[in-house]
Amino acid sequence: MKIQLAFIFLVLTCQSFAIDSSHDFYTISKIKVIALNSDHFSYNEDKAAVSMGWGEIVRVGEQAWAIIKENKPILETQKKWGGALPQGATSWTQLQGWQAPLSYDYKVVAENPFGIKLVDITFKVIFTYGGSFQGKGKYLMNATILPANVNVFIGTKASVNVEIRDVFNMRSEEDPVAAMLLLVKTNIETPVQSSIATQSFSITGEGNLTEQ
Repeated sequence: MKIQLAFIFLVLTCQSFAIDSSHDFYTISKIKVIALNSDHFSYNEDKAAVSMGWGEIVRVGEQAWAIIKENKPILETQKKWGGALPQGATSWTQLQGWQAPLSYDYKVVAENPFGIKLVDITFKVIFTYGGSFQGKGKYLMNATILPANVNVFIGTKASVNVEIRDVFNMRSEEDPVAAMLLLVKTNIETPVQSSIATQSFSITGEGNLTEQ
């Protein structure tokens, strides 16, 4: 009888340990957003000189879209973009002086208490800048977020959505410079937890990108 009781106790202890270990394994202890090519960034450090002028610049294109749904990149993402053009312009083709697109890589990583990556997603922030309208201003076009690499541990689900929160003039009526605020929201679900990670980016018609 003593041997049977000891065996039952051992089995229950192992089951309890397995349950606790499984819970800890799928617990998200840390979420990081990492810039992969920050040495190439062009930041606008003169923040004190920035003044917002509303009404001159309007958003064109999409306002919100999904780029990853339950671990799967969405193919239609490449057709989703937003722009910031001068009020009165009907097409980006009316502007001249567009510069080559800029692309910046970011990684979203979610780790459990053991340092194992449950989610490891790389995405690109891409935008075209510098277009002028009737010889004035610097505007934005084809601003988008594209998934580059998706690695998710079995039993975990990740979805990523993009939203253009605002567009505005960060300079003056005489010398307008378009700016856009992009929000990237990552939703992560494990068997024991749900988490949300958000990252904001400010991009400008001068080709600057700033993490908010």
